[in-house]
Amino acid sequence: MTALIENICTTFKQIFPNTPAVTELSNDGSFATPLLFVTQQPSQFPRKLGNELMRTSNFDVAYFVDVDSNNLATLSAAGEKIMAEFNMIVDENLKPYAQVINPDWSITDKVGHCTFSVIQRMQDGTSEERFSEGNLDINGGIKK
Repeated sequence: MTALIENICTTFKQIFPNTPAVTELSNDGSFATPLLFVTQQPSQFPRKLGNELMRTSNFDVAYFVDVDSNNLATLSAAGEKIMAEFNMIVDENLKPYAQVINPDWSITDKVGHCTFSVIQRMQDGTSEERFSEGNLDINGGIKK
């Protein structure tokens, strides 16, 4: 799991402390609810001048609620909470890691979906870490 995806899970655990955020389900596909299921959608890597790439990563976080709950009311409240609180992805130390771009909330087939994008400036290197995050922080300054 990449640092970005781990930090997305950390951020959602801050918003919903009693709800696990996972990237994989069990082999038989079963899971306990409530659950946040994080998936990465197709991403773009447009090249900039020099050796920079501006990676746009797209995500869908599916929110599965308890089957015994009033799904629509619970999902609507969850959507309001996410739209109010989910604007920055934080790391394990709760420090800002990346800005959330174009967040959206929808409910489909009794499952809430938060879709959003993250844009990261990447350095195109020649080592094994070909597309590293470089040395810029999210505000454009130099990482310390």
